[in-house]
Amino acid sequence: MQLAHEIVSRDGTAPASVTDDPQRITVHDAKRMSWVRTDDIDWIEAADYYAQVHAHGHGHLVRESLQKLEERLGRKFMRVHRSALVNVARVQRLDRLEGGELVIVLQTGIRIPVSRARRASVMRELRVR
Repeated sequence: MQLAHEIVSRDGTAPASVTDDPQRITVHDAKRMSWVRTDDIDWIEAADYYAQVHAHGHGHLVRESLQKLEERLGRKFMRVHRSALVNVARVQRLDRLEGGELVIVLQTGIRIPVSRARRASVMRELRVR
């Protein structure tokens, strides 16, 4: 028996109803295509013309740019660097380092630097004074 998130048609594509689901992202691993629920994603980083989705302790390659993912995912995700998006629900804390640098710490312990250009918007989004 195949699970719904692993169903692939004979031509290697997924049924439209699964790939069009705004709550899931199609990921590719070697010869397999599967789906990750957006709520399960910790963060996403740019990987050339692709994106690396980090969920469940693994990185998954996505054939979509970080900019398109940011537009598609909406306010659940926040751009903290030109090469990183974080799931706002997964943010545990914000650390201030010497020199005014900021680092987002996720519930998993992953630390993601906040770029200087994004500092004000991140502070506003996280309602930090």
